[in-house]
Amino acid sequence: MKTIVVLLDGLGDRVCDELGGKTPLEYGNTPQLDRLASLGETGMMTPYRLGVPVGTDFAHYLLMGYPPEEYPGRSVVMGKSHEIPMKEHCLYLVTSWATVRKNEHYEIQSRWIKELDRDVSLSLASAIPKTLDGYQLHWHYTSDSHGVLEIEGENLTASVSDPDGIYPLGYVLKSEPYDTDSPEAEITSGFINRLMKTMHENLEHHTVNQERRSKGLEPLNFLLPKWPSMVKDLPSFKEENGMSGHIIGSSEMIRGIANLLGLRYTHYTTFEEGIKMALESSSEYVHLHTKETDQAAHTKDPFNKVKVLEEIDPLLAPLLNLVEKDNTLVIVTGDHTTPSIGPMIHSGEEVPILFAGKNLRKDAVTTFGERSCAGGSLRMKGEDFMQMILNYHNRALFHNFRVGGRKSKYLPETPSKL
Repeated sequence: MKTIVVLLDGLGDRVCDELGGKTPLEYGNTPQLDRLASLGETGMMTPYRLGVPVGTDFAHYLLMGYPPEEYPGRSVVMGKSHEIPMKEHCLYLVTSWATVRKNEHYEIQSRWIKELDRDVSLSLASAIPKTLDGYQLHWHYTSDSHGVLEIEGENLTASVSDPDGIYPLGYVLKSEPYDTDSPEAEITSGFINRLMKTMHENLEHHTVNQERRSKGLEPLNFLLPKWPSMVKDLPSFKEENGMSGHIIGSSEMIRGIANLLGLRYTHYTTFEEGIKMALESSSEYVHLHTKETDQAAHTKDPFNKVKVLEEIDPLLAPLLNLVEKDNTLVIVTGDHTTPSIGPMIHSGEEVPILFAGKNLRKDAVTTFGERSCAGGSLRMKGEDFMQMILNYHNRALFHNFRVGGRKSKYLPETPSKL
């Protein structure tokens, strides 16, 4: 049996006055999604916990069947997305070249410069010392004004707070031990704070910033870090779930998740091309991701999200044929809610989900939307997602049965025989 998941990033939304009190998904004309909903089981999924906003990286990690406490962190995912060789026991931080005004504290004027020239970014990186306080530093360029900083040395931990609070702009935050009183957290946070101050001093008179000031541009005088992370030894997707897996997408983050969890990754140019790839894939689990819905919601114009949903919908028609004629499980859902109104980047509401295929307990829902699916038969968490698929594949292991040498959620195809 094959499963195709259509993951519409940031699918969930809030009701909008501009849309007559509907969400973009409820407002849009989406006959293919409605038909899929009418063919299967529907409901609502809480990506992590109700009211807790999550990012694409962590949400996908949970959807892939992994425990939240083992998540290594977003900086590791970003490093994996760029195929940076990553070492155990090193600390990784995503960084941005930023502009600050120094008074009593460091006031953030701009968080990053979009489309910053790669050579300029690499030139600024020359201000990063190769060693500081006994730690080795290595900065990896990723894109625009972003990079991943590798810190190597003793007594490092990822249990420290973020200097970049993301929003509002505000001030650079002091790195502190996070939810721990361990000596390693004191050492690590203290080093990050010293590094930020050192970098500000090094960048203030950097030749790039002298040139920028001469042109009336803001200096990029701060290396702003976030998401402290360390590599963890995780089982592959195949080991964790007993299925071959294939992610099809067009974003760095999704490529990073695939590389982190050992899934095959294929990049598509258009979503229509992605649909074709999903249909042709020989993997048991195929995950087709689009970032377009999320990006549209971030514009804070709900009509943009409606437009994207209506453009995607007709492309889903081939999936209807699979559900009606083939032994394929089709799932459509989102990884989190991205509100098209208000100040939040992501929010913590449930997202609609549908399972369509043979022998499912079809419910009475006939339209795919937040409130229609709330009347469906399913209530689940992101952590339940992969287990539900294994159940529909008839591969779910009976609870508390111990088959093989490690804890498993699936019945192995070739168990060891006496």
